[in-house]
Amino acid sequence: MSTKKSKRPMYQPLPTSEKQLDDHVLSYKSPFTYSDMKKSDGYSAFIDIDEPKEEEYIQKQSCVLKLLSHFLTAISYAFFFLFFPFTYWICVKKMREEERMVVFRLGKMIGAKGPGRVLVFPWLDRVVKADVSASAFSVPPQQLITNDGGIIEIGAEIQYGITDVVVMVREVADHQDILRSLGKTVLVRLLAKKHISKLTREKTMCANEIMKELNKQIRKWGLIIRCVSLSEIKVLKQPEAMPGMGKLLSGLGLTGGKPKPKEEIPFPSPMEFARSAYNGDKDEPPRPETPDLNVTVEKAENGSVDWRTCLETVLNQENNLEQEVFGLYSINISDKNEKIVVNIGPDGKSVKYAADTDDAKPDVSVNITSSDLAGVLKGSLPPLQAYLTGRISTSGDMRKLMLFDKLSNRAHKPGATFNL
Repeated sequence: MSTKKSKRPMYQPLPTSEKQLDDHVLSYKSPFTYSDMKKSDGYSAFIDIDEPKEEEYIQKQSCVLKLLSHFLTAISYAFFFLFFPFTYWICVKKMREEERMVVFRLGKMIGAKGPGRVLVFPWLDRVVKADVSASAFSVPPQQLITNDGGIIEIGAEIQYGITDVVVMVREVADHQDILRSLGKTVLVRLLAKKHISKLTREKTMCANEIMKELNKQIRKWGLIIRCVSLSEIKVLKQPEAMPGMGKLLSGLGLTGGKPKPKEEIPFPSPMEFARSAYNGDKDEPPRPETPDLNVTVEKAENGSVDWRTCLETVLNQENNLEQEVFGLYSINISDKNEKIVVNIGPDGKSVKYAADTDDAKPDVSVNITSSDLAGVLKGSLPPLQAYLTGRISTSGDMRKLMLFDKLSNRAHKPGATFNL
């Protein structure tokens, strides 16, 4: 019985002794082939994984449409040469060096033309002009809350250019409008994650980060951002010294990591001690109690008390208001259709309905629902969080919102009661 000679395996075990080492012959043959290299003429292909190209599916025209298009084009050329002196002024367009013209013939894009003189047939073609020179637009100053709790106002100037006119016309209807809205969104989203100190020190690096993020979005549209310049940072509210830990430390009686000095309680004299011990069984005169503001807020939320009275009661408990919160506030409670005007100044505070006041222009107008207003006054809804999530909409001086921050922090003072 004949046995077939087995082929020598591609991989062999390494020798373990000197005798085997002398007889062993190393094989440099690779189990892999380079057939793919032959298919590509010896050139390797590079694929950018970060920015994958989307496949374009081009629908082929039918033979009838192709014949009709060629027939109409031939007739148009014949008409152009037949009435040449007159059709030249109608069909020939002159394009400047920085201008391009994208031509659609019978609805099909035939490409970009220019610069120079371009022949188009008005009865057959539709054209879209584009300026490929360097352009710029400005993002108006935006008010945003940084990661460390501060409020700033910052704008930007963005320079852009067109790299592919055909792709830009095919993908985008109005590139200027899209660039403005996208630039505003990216600016607010990226800078809201920064600290004010980092924005001040590394403003150029933050601008480059915005440019990189914008280019990721718009390169597939035939556009490119060339430069982003941030404006001067206007700080509307200083950041917290210890963000996230300040309220916790103040609630534990600590300020800035150091123990808060305790108030000295004078010791009673022997006579006063004896008198208090002798009168210990007698009823003391009742002390004036501070009204529970959370109960008042809950009554206003349930409809037992109107919101004007509730706000007036809450503001009367705040005696140490800083000069920053002085001003005229217009509070519009949307679900109750109530508009309340709050006037805070050095002479005192007043809370009235808008119908009972003069038509003075308020410093800040706040739109809020009754449930969100109750959450702010009880301390369960931080005003800055409500502003970021769109539950509070404002117009006017953003710095006046510090009043709501003070009223919200009142519920977190040591000894204050609040409902979860």
